[in-house]
Amino acid sequence: EYTYLSGNECKEINEGAVGCKIMMPLNKGCLQCQDGYHKKSTGLECQKCHESCSTCMNENDCNECKSTYWRKLATSGLCQSFDTLTNCLPMNITQQGCTECEIGSYLEDYESISDEVKHLTNSLSRLKVLATLYEHPKSMKDLTADTGLSYSSVSSTMHKLELNGYIYRESSKYYLSNCMRLKIETILELNEIIYTLNKFFNILDKHLVDMIPNESVAELYLIGQANLIESRDIEAYRIYDYIEHVLNQAKEVKCILPFYYENFNRQLDGLIENKIDVEAIVSDNIFNIFEKESKIENLFSFSQNKNFLLIITDEVMVLGLFKEDGYFDQNRLLTSKNADAIKWAVNLFENFKNGNK
Repeated sequence: EYTYLSGNECKEINEGAVGCKIMMPLNKGCLQCQDGYHKKSTGLECQKCHESCSTCMNENDCNECKSTYWRKLATSGLCQSFDTLTNCLPMNITQQGCTECEIGSYLEDYESISDEVKHLTNSLSRLKVLATLYEHPKSMKDLTADTGLSYSSVSSTMHKLELNGYIYRESSKYYLSNCMRLKIETILELNEIIYTLNKFFNILDKHLVDMIPNESVAELYLIGQANLIESRDIEAYRIYDYIEHVLNQAKEVKCILPFYYENFNRQLDGLIENKIDVEAIVSDNIFNIFEKESKIENLFSFSQNKNFLLIITDEVMVLGLFKEDGYFDQNRLLTSKNADAIKWAVNLFENFKNGNK
């Protein structure tokens, strides 16, 4: 009884309505397809998605996978069966792939994941916005109020996030994309990282963190219990005095030194004389000085444009950063005796050393 026009021929509405959720006015075709269907190239009829897709954009691109299929984060295309995930611990198979391998196997895509983690975490404003949207959709006005950032900073951050597909806007509110929400839940340990970044805003904001290896950025939450030491005008050398105190108590030392400071070198030499192990990575522009003046035998170098200070002993870790103007921040240090923080620092040292071989 009812027909609609498809090209130059009329078809039964029931035929054209297969998989259709909302028909066009005058029944001229389908306006919106049901989940599990996508628009044909004509734009008038719906076609069933590939068997791996719960929802899809077209016949070659799933929006969401079915429950027993998976796809890598931030990729397009069809989903793959869980059966393709080999050497994965059974309880660690997810719709984003394997999260933990059997002993003797490793995750192939760690580098691509860790690069994205680094991108998301090396901007405090970006991470604050994502954390706020993770809790609830917000308007631009609410985001500005809740994050404590300036309107211009929020606006610029939102624009970049929207271009990258991390967020989208409906009416006056912004939402996290499903893909971004999954990234936050499965990669970032968001609550711990946000807590850490807020706690240490003064040392992380406007400081250079890009030189810290990706693997260590991904585990930044482990230093959440660290203390921030700040010097004031009346105690200008408090930072250096504290480091000397740490070295004086050490039974073992690993350190990354971006500059030469005679007092540090003297203490390290004293430790070596007392048969205490010292391992150091120093900036290549001062490597010759250390070779000449220091007794350190386990001495390595790194490119001078990767500057940060790290001291690790058997009891404490100390982290110092450079400011955006290229000068070492002599007024602030992060330090902790927490076992997780020391473990994080040791991993940072090893990752950094391996990355500069």
